[in-house]
Amino acid sequence: MSMGNKINFKLLKKLSKEKWYIEHADARPFFISPYVRAFVRGLHPASYSIVLSYYCGGKMDWMTLRKDQRRLYNKVINKQKKDNHYWQKIFEKWLTRENKFRQLYYKLIYKNIKAISDSELLKDIKKYFDFVDKSRRFSSIIDPLTFVVEIEFKETLTEPAKKYKIDVNKAYNILTAPEYPSFLSTRDVELANISNRILKTKKRINKKTLMADDQIFQKIQTHTKKYLWINRNSFTAGSGTYNLDEVIEEMKRIIKKGPEKVIRKNKNYLANRRKRRKYLEEHKFNKDIIMISGLIVLFTRWQDFRKENTLMASHLNTKYVDEIARRKKINKNIITYLNYSELDDLFKNKLNISRIKNRNKGALFAFIKNDFRVFTDKSTLNLITENIIKKENGKSEIKGTGVSLGMVTGKVMVLKSFRDLNKMKKGNILVATMTRPEHIIALRKAKAIVTDEGGITCHAAIVSREFNIPCIIGTKIATKVLKDGDLVEVDANKGVVKIIKKAK
Repeated sequence: MSMGNKINFKLLKKLSKEKWYIEHADARPFFISPYVRAFVRGLHPASYSIVLSYYCGGKMDWMTLRKDQRRLYNKVINKQKKDNHYWQKIFEKWLTRENKFRQLYYKLIYKNIKAISDSELLKDIKKYFDFVDKSRRFSSIIDPLTFVVEIEFKETLTEPAKKYKIDVNKAYNILTAPEYPSFLSTRDVELANISNRILKTKKRINKKTLMADDQIFQKIQTHTKKYLWINRNSFTAGSGTYNLDEVIEEMKRIIKKGPEKVIRKNKNYLANRRKRRKYLEEHKFNKDIIMISGLIVLFTRWQDFRKENTLMASHLNTKYVDEIARRKKINKNIITYLNYSELDDLFKNKLNISRIKNRNKGALFAFIKNDFRVFTDKSTLNLITENIIKKENGKSEIKGTGVSLGMVTGKVMVLKSFRDLNKMKKGNILVATMTRPEHIIALRKAKAIVTDEGGITCHAAIVSREFNIPCIIGTKIATKVLKDGDLVEVDANKGVVKIIKKAK
């Protein structure tokens, strides 16, 4: 990849006047860099023209142009209009490729990489980066659809809603409900089934009871191997590998909740499917509504599979970053501020390590087609932070899209980083830029969820429906306006958050 011959301050200044979509997350460049390549060169059916990633203090603002999203959204819809099974066929091909990635993942995650040469180490990294790149060339088309579809779909539903005298938000909720369990739900059902088997003969679950039964212990080992990656963060190292101690804690949580209740919850997805089809038949919705509803359901399922891929790649990244740091005698946090294309230069000792280290204080990674450039100068960083990453304060009403209906009142807890998870108390309103699988500990305690970003297939939308709690996504400003301890009313039926009383 060339180093940004076409990317300069003048271009960025011009582009800063455009409308951008911003996603905020805990992230390091090395973890997210495999995905960027697909976004700007090779995304099916068309690529983004540019991607900007601003990093500072372990956090990232990921920026894409609104006009790119609209253009790609139209491409998705047009493909489906020409062939109503188009994206289903692409998804099935993608799944076949994903199975090959999983085989590579298990091969590498158990590989003793301390004994291999530098060239083999780099070859391994390239292998799984290439898999991720190819995976994202198809699965990342989910994003522009979900970013645009909320407004489009609700507008499409307006006339039929008037005709049949139905509530638009209710119709939207029924027609976009997930019809397949998430990987977190599937994991819980597996543990619930194992727990039920143990409880037939044992009153307690601990290491001794698990290891006493060879068949059960074999099931536990198979289960643990299957979900080794589940504790990883999407774009940072995250916590450790899923192990027996955590399995026991999760089983205790499920037993307290009731294994049968957990198992029954999985059947709700089939109910969602039946309910959506019946609703479509009853109201004789037009073909566009039927098509978009089906796409949302498909892409919601696809999104969840993609999250698994992301966590597996993160698990591999963590392992290989640790090994690179050991070999090069460099702090691993410095390694994570590399783009993958800089790895060869690192091993050839061609990089200025002090400059790489300073990226943590502020760095812009810019990608256009085959060009890549890192900016650390104050002029460029100020341009991006002031002209694109804007701050909005002082509003008392926050609006977004309600994706899991209901209305509740509670105190706000703003989670701006995964390091804030322990602050969350049961009954709080969880407010975040966007939730990811690593937020699950806090999400279980939430009375409602409110996010700045996210589309109908996003993690918050899926989990809120699993937990049956109100959720509003895409407010843009919730984390900027709301503060810890604010008393708010979350009305997901209308997509509105009202501040009742500000915290002192």
